[in-house]
Amino acid sequence: MRLEDRLRRDLPGVVRDLSPSAEAWDGIERGIRRRARRAAVARTALAAAVVAVFAGVLAWAASSYFKAKPVPIGLPAGTLQVSNVHWAGDRGSGSWKVFETVRNRGSKAVGATTSCVLVATDGSRKTSYDADVNAIDPGHSVGLIASVVGFHHQPARGSCTAQATPAVAVTRTPNPGGLKSFQPQSVAFWDPQRGLAAGYAGHCSPPCGPGLIAATTDGGQTWSEVNRSTAPVLEVSVVDPNRGWALAGTCSNPGPANCDNTILETSDGGQTWAAVGRAPVNHIDFVDSTNGWGLSLTARLSGTTGEPIAKTSDGGATWTTVPGPCPADASMPSGIHFVDALHGWMSCVGDAATVQQGKAVFETTDGGTTWKGRAHVLTAAQTAGDLSINGHTPQLFFLPDGRGWLWMDRDCLYSSADRGQTWTRTASDICSPDLNFVKSAEFFSDQNGVALLWVADAQQLRLIVSHDGGASWSNVHAWPTA
Repeated sequence: MRLEDRLRRDLPGVVRDLSPSAEAWDGIERGIRRRARRAAVARTALAAAVVAVFAGVLAWAASSYFKAKPVPIGLPAGTLQVSNVHWAGDRGSGSWKVFETVRNRGSKAVGATTSCVLVATDGSRKTSYDADVNAIDPGHSVGLIASVVGFHHQPARGSCTAQATPAVAVTRTPNPGGLKSFQPQSVAFWDPQRGLAAGYAGHCSPPCGPGLIAATTDGGQTWSEVNRSTAPVLEVSVVDPNRGWALAGTCSNPGPANCDNTILETSDGGQTWAAVGRAPVNHIDFVDSTNGWGLSLTARLSGTTGEPIAKTSDGGATWTTVPGPCPADASMPSGIHFVDALHGWMSCVGDAATVQQGKAVFETTDGGTTWKGRAHVLTAAQTAGDLSINGHTPQLFFLPDGRGWLWMDRDCLYSSADRGQTWTRTASDICSPDLNFVKSAEFFSDQNGVALLWVADAQQLRLIVSHDGGASWSNVHAWPTA
């Protein structure tokens, strides 16, 4: 029995001695009905609450069961900034490389996907394939290279856009032995503090993999690995504040037929690298972002004039061969260095004996169209320019003012103050034929330079610096060779 029905049954017996009026009984009845309505409303609200809780539990259980992912809210606008857009390529092949620098202006690491567009003077346009990077730290920049194919026009302008993506952690392959086993073969510096060293990991000869590129920001005192490749890195060349190239592979002069090395490029000071081409070249030397020279692996010690050298005008993507200046009695190109697109020097060699080898130095001022002989030594009695008959495989470096340096295996370092016409042996404090020789060198001015020295008796490769034009040197860093 409901509560209101019990009240109607029992209440008259409780109040019979009070003799309530008819109006009082009407008021009591109205109160009973109001109480019934309130109770019904309360029961309905309670039922609704129970249903809502039950529905919430079901929704939670469903989302847990199906592992629903939260809807992304997106990355903040303006996180990435693209700059330094330029390109290199060839209208004939229709293949172009678009170079760009992407900076993370946000407060968290993000990845990036970029797309570039090249536009010709007639309005023709072509969009690149996407270029991606897994992660860019806050406040940092990376260089990316996008590819455009099938664009047989000369680009008049270009632009790139970058879309932020969730950062992906990159796991580097462990470096066995770290940089303790690093064997640099070449060094190149943007300035006296910032530079690169290229070589391989492991105490082995001839050069073996994996290849390594290391960077320094303190003049060579400390180094950090910035790139690893499956093949040894033979050479490195830098231009501008942050651009550089490296040559990775096992092909060398004289090499087997159809043997190509890989050309790698960086546009962010060596932090990231990308392959831009493959070619049968060695000893690369770039003068700007598009023009570079190298020794062609097709050259031979043939005893004829004009053995080929290699050049690129698209940042290393493609290479062509042109006749070199080497004469018949020193027909093999051994070193090349340009100070700009037109002005450069070359060294050539002939047959080698145990210690001696004929050699010659040439200069061009028209981009290699014509060359002028500067110095040569073909026999001990057949000389011009004070070049030594001793020493093998000379390489060279010049400044725009004509001051130059030349170094050789099995001999020492030489300097010239007259565009390579005469040479003086220098660096007597570091040279010891058959024990110590310079492997790589470059100068920032007439006085200040760096070199990589092989020291056989100490079983070391040393980075050394000079502040007097190469007359004397001091040690900066050493890598053990065994």
